[in-house]
Amino acid sequence: PVKSRFGWDVIWLEDRRNAGPPAFESLKEGLLSELSNELGAEYIKRLRDGADIEQFNADGSPIQ
Repeated sequence: PVKSRFGWDVIWLEDRRNAGPPAFESLKEGLLSELSNELGAEYIKRLRDGADIEQFNADGSPIQ
């Protein structure tokens, strides 16, 4: 039995499977994509931190 916020639940284990870790080759593309996104975000943040950015309204007047 397991107590949850909804009351008591009974969990019945019917089967167990031994699953090993996934192969690196199957995760490689996703990892490369995630790393690329992180590096790109860091690069853009460094560019913004070092830039003098002015913002304007749609009519061309500066935002106060």
